Amino acid sequence: MGQDISCFITDQSIELDKSIVHFKIRNVLFVPFDIPGFSISWFIKEAQKYDHVQDVLDHFKQYEPEDLVLWEDEGKHTVLDIIKLIEEHHIKNFLIQHTSDFGGMPVDDYFLGVFDGKIMQDSIIFDDDSLKKKYSNIDKYSEKLGLTFNWIGMDKFHAYSFAEKEYFQTVK
Repeated sequence: MGQDISCFITDQSIELDKSIVHFKIRNVLFVPFDIPGFSISWFIKEAQKYDHVQDVLDHFKQYEPEDLVLWEDEGKHTVLDIIKLIEEHHIKNFLIQHTSDFGGMPVDDYFLGVFDGKIMQDSIIFDDDSLKKKYSNIDKYSEKLGLTFNWIGMDKFHAYSFAEKEYFQTVK
């Protein structure tokens, strides 16, 4: 079984409802979402068209959740859930990262960095970018957010189901 995880990451200190799967690790908040990579890819691809994150959020608010689902069993969330999180908590600094592999071979890598509400255009990463650019930009913006460790290597972030199981075991 390969890794497949989409995660919203911020350094802002916010309180989330206990029903939302999240982890605070070394002053960084991780909110995994059960969203397929192509949905995250679409969101990030649209972000390339804008300088300010609010503009891409407004663009996606025209959609209903069912508009963002191509297949019935795609996941528990859509990008509208990420938008709701950002807006309800006035989050200005964050990363969105999706990664997946199959049998240890990378399949998808998508990444977006937002700081002070501005989309960092050079942070936007897609599969077809060179590996050197991909990993240097991910490292650059992760460090800017205070993320100095390999969160993707943690078991709880193997897939949303792993994160959900660990979270609800510890929340009791």
